[in-house]
Amino acid sequence: MIRSSEPADVSEGVRKLIAKAGEFMQEKQGVVTDYGTPCHPSCIVYMGGGAEQHGVLQKDIGHVWGGNAEYIRFYQMELSGEDVSLRGADGAALSEEEIHAETDEMFSQTDIFSSMNRLNLFFILDTSYIENAESFEIWYKSVVAAKRLFATVSRTALILLLNESINQRSAAKSCRQFLKKYWEENNKHLYDSVFILSSRLSSGASFTPKPGEVCRDHNLLADIILLANTSGPELQPRVGTLYGGGVAFITAAYSSMQKPTEGIAKLILSRIFEYLEEEKEKLKNTSLGEEELLSALEVSPTKFGIFEDFYKSAIAPALPDGDCLNYLPVQSAAALSKIQGMSFDELNRETLGSWENFYHENFLQVSKEIFEGGDGQEAFKNRLKKQLFGKVKYPRLMDGIKDKICEDVFKNICRAYQQNSGSAKALRSAGIRLREKAVSALKPAYKSALEEARSGAQEYESCFESVYGEFAKVKSVGKAGVFQALEAYYSKIADNLFRAYIFENAGQENRFLYIKSGDFAQEILDYIFSLFKEIVEANRSILSQSLYNGLRAANINAGELIENELVSGIRDKIRFSSNFAFPDPAAQIYMFSSNAALVEWLNKSRGNIVASPDYFSSGRQDLIEMILIYRCDANLL
Repeated sequence: MIRSSEPADVSEGVRKLIAKAGEFMQEKQGVVTDYGTPCHPSCIVYMGGGAEQHGVLQKDIGHVWGGNAEYIRFYQMELSGEDVSLRGADGAALSEEEIHAETDEMFSQTDIFSSMNRLNLFFILDTSYIENAESFEIWYKSVVAAKRLFATVSRTALILLLNESINQRSAAKSCRQFLKKYWEENNKHLYDSVFILSSRLSSGASFTPKPGEVCRDHNLLADIILLANTSGPELQPRVGTLYGGGVAFITAAYSSMQKPTEGIAKLILSRIFEYLEEEKEKLKNTSLGEEELLSALEVSPTKFGIFEDFYKSAIAPALPDGDCLNYLPVQSAAALSKIQGMSFDELNRETLGSWENFYHENFLQVSKEIFEGGDGQEAFKNRLKKQLFGKVKYPRLMDGIKDKICEDVFKNICRAYQQNSGSAKALRSAGIRLREKAVSALKPAYKSALEEARSGAQEYESCFESVYGEFAKVKSVGKAGVFQALEAYYSKIADNLFRAYIFENAGQENRFLYIKSGDFAQEILDYIFSLFKEIVEANRSILSQSLYNGLRAANINAGELIENELVSGIRDKIRFSSNFAFPDPAAQIYMFSSNAALVEWLNKSRGNIVASPDYFSSGRQDLIEMILIYRCDANLL
């Protein structure tokens, strides 16, 4: 069944194509140069909800810890009164014994974790799931029971994802008020540290998150966990900054610069679309001649290949076999031994016309029901259409095939079966006669196939233009900041890579110009994505260039761009909003793959807010992050 797609389907398909291409580019970047090692065994515990987001968090942690990230545990916590229970990664409820076994297993991994003197517990609580202060208090205090459940010396952190969108503002205010009151009454928390990351920024800007998405800035949530638990000489000073020590809560400002992999993917996709547009335009208005149609349909002087396949699969199985001749009445017993070698006419004379009657009833009539019936006509038409789509480039079908050529080709087809069958053996002669009748009867299917091939080609063309048009609408979206700076540089790279690929892989456009049966839009999108993947795979070494080196190679003032995109305005990006002034940041941390030139520039940067910035080697060449840590008093709540 051939069908086109609705406009909404095309728009969604193009959006998915761009997203898939960007993700594929990201996967093929080779962004990590050196994986870090987690210090302590760790568990991430989602309180009440949000566990469905864990895959994203674990992936971000894995960017730094590699396969080691798979050894940390994550749980969904549930409450029943004052009782705490946990579910594992598969959603199954865990007994206390099973939790102990999993904890023991982590503490046996001495080649994964560098220190075994405690368990790090990170509790993530999204206030999207909180109704009021009473509900928050229950969850806040559940850490006591949770620590007993793990039965191990632990260091705890509550990461509060504060949803302060209008619909959740009341619940968020209750949470803030509870924390303020608890701190003022106890001068400490039940946790070793409380982080608050709000959907409302210090500038007053906000966003309305979905549950589990309050911490939407790339991998800020993962960064907190990584900074608090990645082995190295800088870990202890970081722990001193990130855990309690006399402050009511900790929050952070975050900004990042990422290599625009999706933007680069769009440049390559754009070149593919342009190329396909050029190739198909070359073939428009080129008529299909008689010899080309005969060749496409596999017509020779003695047979019609597609019909033969149809005959063998649809007609021949319904016909009697050679043994049927032995049951015909004959004039003499001596004829029985010669019956298989007789011609059609000889056998008919010997059987006094019984063979002719038998042929009409058991060969011709049976096969007519197939090739003259609707199902047979439809099946043969679809075979012809599929053959045309597979053998003729679709732009050449769009104007249709001239009537005279259609008729002349059909005469050639019929002529292949208008042979003298008188001297052939009876069964073979029956087959020849039957084929001649069938071919003539299938002429309506032949004409329908040619017409539907024309309309199908036009529909395919319309679908391509629709897909291309949707791509054109969105290809320029997001051209700001880093991508805007690098667009000209990567446009030239994309064009050079594409030209080289097509030169080395001549004929690649044929996969696009020959139609398959199915969803036209999806067929086009799948082809474009497959070509995109091949180009990226063939040029990974060029396309995996680091962000910083790309900026340098493009002759862009990397320092100025970093200052504008990463450093400037970061104080407006504190993930918390308060009527009171924030203290000076306790730490300024840069996260990226080790790069001496970049470190040297950042050390001299006017954007440094603290005297001695901290550099965390995330191993990622495609991402530069900047985090300011704020240790805040209760009055900001």
